[in-house]
Amino acid sequence: MQGYELIYEGTDSPKGKVWRIAPVSDGSGLRIEYGARGARLRSVFVPIARCDRRSWALEMSHRVDAKVEEGYAISRTDLEPVEPGGAGGQNEESMAGEPALLAHVGFAPVSRSRRTVLDERVEGHLRSLVERACKPGTHAVTATATGFSVRGHFHGAGAAEAVTVPTSIGCTLREGQRTLGLLLASLARAFPELVRLANDKGDELSPRELAETIDPDPAVLERFGIIRTIKLGQQAQPLGHWFF
Repeated sequence: MQGYELIYEGTDSPKGKVWRIAPVSDGSGLRIEYGARGARLRSVFVPIARCDRRSWALEMSHRVDAKVEEGYAISRTDLEPVEPGGAGGQNEESMAGEPALLAHVGFAPVSRSRRTVLDERVEGHLRSLVERACKPGTHAVTATATGFSVRGHFHGAGAAEAVTVPTSIGCTLREGQRTLGLLLASLARAFPELVRLANDKGDELSPRELAETIDPDPAVLERFGIIRTIKLGQQAQPLGHWFF
């Protein structure tokens, strides 16, 4: 299977932008190149562990569709596979100075009609969540081309934040992305048919495992919808510790 080149010529980018994606010849992942037209392009390697269902073909299809939704136009569909380590790209998993990896996040492909229904449910979940997790009057949830923008002053945070929550293309979570990680863990718990979490080996990661790595405080986990607590005598216990 060959790769794609897409071009963006929107009024917000006078010179235009180029975005290319191609499989690595040994099946180890994808190479993405991007940047302004006429300029030297940057490149990154997407390892197979980050790809939806560990399939670079599925991942490439999702990413191309997402770029088309952003306004890019497909200009080529015949890019040859690249050699391992070629094109001057860096492996996102081994870039010097990168914060430690927390999880890979993948999103299942869905039909347009089902996507509309899911987006409405996801938006409702996020709105309910930020009402619990943010200080009153500080929060907002806005739909974007590939997900949602969440703004708010979250309890425990030093200041208000603006976080982009993707719901149609995969992403990597790293240390320091506390709010985004908790939001995505909450979505993975609420919509297991849509969101998949995996570690750097591609093994499944539960929403609670991810959330507790980010912040083990039960009060935080409850505000983000990861656990529910029940009252036993004078002490509240996380419902997840009990089996019925």
